[in-house]
Amino acid sequence: MTPSHVELRNITKRYGSKTVLDNLNLEIGKAELVALLGPSGCGKSTTLKILAGLEQANEGSVCIDGDEISYLPTRRRNMGIVFQAYSLFPHLNAIDNVAYGLKIRGHSKSNRRNRAGELLELVGLSEHAMKFPGQMSGGQQQRVALARALAIEPQLLLLDEPLSALDAKVRTQLRDEIRRIQLSEGISTLLVTHDQEEALVMADRIGVMNNGVIEQIGTPSQLYHHPRSPFISQFVGVVNRICGEYNAGAVDVLDTRVDVVNSEVEASDGDPLVCLIRPEDLRVTPDSNGSYRVLNKQLRGIFTSVMLAGLGNGVIRVDMPDREANELPSGSQVRLETMRHDAVVDLPTDSELAESAKANRKRNANA
Repeated sequence: MTPSHVELRNITKRYGSKTVLDNLNLEIGKAELVALLGPSGCGKSTTLKILAGLEQANEGSVCIDGDEISYLPTRRRNMGIVFQAYSLFPHLNAIDNVAYGLKIRGHSKSNRRNRAGELLELVGLSEHAMKFPGQMSGGQQQRVALARALAIEPQLLLLDEPLSALDAKVRTQLRDEIRRIQLSEGISTLLVTHDQEEALVMADRIGVMNNGVIEQIGTPSQLYHHPRSPFISQFVGVVNRICGEYNAGAVDVLDTRVDVVNSEVEASDGDPLVCLIRPEDLRVTPDSNGSYRVLNKQLRGIFTSVMLAGLGNGVIRVDMPDREANELPSGSQVRLETMRHDAVVDLPTDSELAESAKANRKRNANA
């Protein structure tokens, strides 16, 4: 990670008896984009508001380049903020909206219009400079909001669900544009989102939040390929829950011995455990005596998801190249294997226990 530029130290935030943030720590390096990802109510937007000065923490400190700014008002923190709602002034055209922050700071008219014009060009809206918000699309308005946030040359850019109100195609285009601008401007950025794809595509590092704490922080690759808990596994990406049996510190699953990643799970030899395995970490081969049957196939562009029904695991998804999937007709029997040597494990639910017991009875009857 790049040297720390922004730090949240031991932040605790309570609303009455409810603790929203619990001793949270976060660092953002210079020119780094960090995403906070998590379900609604996990505390990610509260974290952003405390950074911005829109909320005050009950405990802890906010620092930039080692200087504490916890008690500075928002207007003195030199941060640019882009919210889900565009919040543009309806009576101002695009160039005047972008220049507004510079006007408040006392810049001359020529300086602020030159800077606003440069930023509108940066976000690809030069030809829309004289349009009012009501004359622009949602994606264009959000670009104006981004340009306005950048106009003041902030030390930190804060993005709070900035793309969630846009349709899928515009969202994809604009997230790429935001990342390009962030890199070209070299500005430290905090992105708050509940969209895992958005975080994986845009961020240098992702912190996954749950119940007011950051459960894990790392690069997108680290979080996707090496999650440390069932929550991370199931929140970032897609996983299959496949029943196995605990045995001497590992789990026997799909005829493979798999090491346990999360050691806090307590189990005794012979206990059922669920392995969380991603669809691309499974391998399917045709086998007339196989324990699994192809239900259907779902084309997803460059790969196909093959959906299987089998022993005690519900429906299992396996992602593979289209060419290989075409060789597995619906209704055919197959053998399923895992290519992983370790996995996050979870305790089985009541329904998974019942399905596992049913599968064991069937397996014993066929033996």
